[in-house]
Parts: sequence; structure tokens; C-alpha cells
Amino acid sequence: MFDLTTVEGQVALVTNHPYLIGRIKSPCIKAQLAAVGEDGDTLRYIKNPCLTVQLAAVRQGGMAIQYIKRPCLEVQLEAVREEPRALRHIDNPNREVQLEAVSRNGLCIEYIKNPCLELQLAAVQEYGYALQFIENPCLEVQLAAVRNNGWALELIENPCLEVQLEAVRRHNQVILYINCPQLEARLERLLIMYAVCVNREGLIKVGSSDFKPLEFWLSNKIYKIKELQNHSAILPDFQKYIKKKYEIIMAKRK
Repeated sequence: MFDLTTVEGQVALVTNHPYLIGRIKSPCIKAQLAAVGEDGDTLRYIKNPCLTVQLAAVRQGGMAIQYIKRPCLEVQLEAVREEPRALRHIDNPNREVQLEAVSRNGLCIEYIKNPCLELQLAAVQEYGYALQFIENPCLEVQLAAVRNNGWALELIENPCLEVQLEAVRRHNQVILYINCPQLEARLERLLIMYAVCVNREGLIKVGSSDFKPLEFWLSNKIYKIKELQNHSAILPDFQKYIKKKYEIIMAKRK
């Protein structure tokens, strides 16, 4: 048995059974803190909790903010830091609170009406697929999304070449989600798929093949490489693309 007329008795009770805080008439601060320290949701049984108890509750479980009327900024911030989705239980959160939430969980932008560019970018930089909750994202947001996760491209209708290239560089298979991908995006995919690169001597390789001089890649012998035979239709363009990449890389080394 617990002597609920004493601080010690109240604390002992709620330490073992936090939800029994509701059975105590006018529980002391220590008992309140002990209860919410075990489970933030027990805040629902505490009438008019002070700021200290509110903070302890949301630090234990951010969703406990739903039991606080008109929480102050400090409590709002602590809540979304512990659980970003607590944002949905805050009426009219300011930008600081919104930014704190989406920076920790980009999907929380779903709870923000007409998010500004700063919030959109923070959301997709944290999780590219947060793009699904942004209406008519601008180019900057689209690019940030696919840089975080190339597969976010599937959420973009008619992506421009710049977005296609960024996505393909992250995941070359994402090109399969593009209707009529632009040629340069297809060529970039080949570079990535077959690890075409230039070494310090100016030689080029594909996959695990030996390094070969640029002249080889610009000759008809390239059509005999087994790894590239499925892409014969764009090999002429691929040769030009390799030469362009080669010239850019070698120019930087001068």
C-alpha cells in the first residue's frame, strides 16, 4: 500500500504505475514529474501542469503536447525535437517550429499549409520523398529532392534535363520512370552503368575492361564490346559524349 498523503507515497505509486497519477487528488510536483518521466502521455491526467512538468512530458514523448492548451514556444520546440510529427498537434506553429520539425522528418511538411521555399527545401533535403506533399515544386526543390534520393524523380511530372541528370547520377535505373528521357540523360546513365572514366594518363575504361586510349573509343571497335551491344543505337552519341567528358577532364588537369 502507498500512503498518498505523503510525497514519497505518491512518487512511489506513479513510478511503478504512472497512469495512476489520475487517482491522486492534487498530486505534488515530484509525483507529476515522476509520472510524465515514465510516460509523457500521463500528462492528460494532470490538471493545469506547470511549465516544468510540460517540458518533462514532451521530452519523454513529443506527442504529449496534444494535452497542453496553448503550449509556449519552448514546449513546442521540445516536442518536435523529440517527435517531429507532434507538429500536427500544434495550432499555428511559427516558422521556427515548422523548420525544426521538417529538418528532422521531411514528411512533416504534410502538416504545413502553403509551406515557404525554405521549408520545402529543408523537407526534401531531409527526405526526398517529402516532395509528394509539395504542390508544384519549383526547379530548386525538385533538384534538392532527387539529390537526396534519385527515386524521388517518379514524383515529378515531365522533369527537365537538369533534374533527369541529377536523378540518374544517384540511381541510374530511375531513368525507367521517365517518359521519353532526353538523350543526354541516357548517355549519362551509360557512363555510370559501365563505369566509364578517365585515368591520369588519359586512358578510358568501361566496366572491368582494361584501360584503352581515346582513339579506341572513337573507332568502330567500340561496337564489339559486349557490355555496350544492347545500346548500339546511341553508341555514336556515346562516343561523342565520352570525347566531350575527356576533353573537360583533361582541360582541368592542365
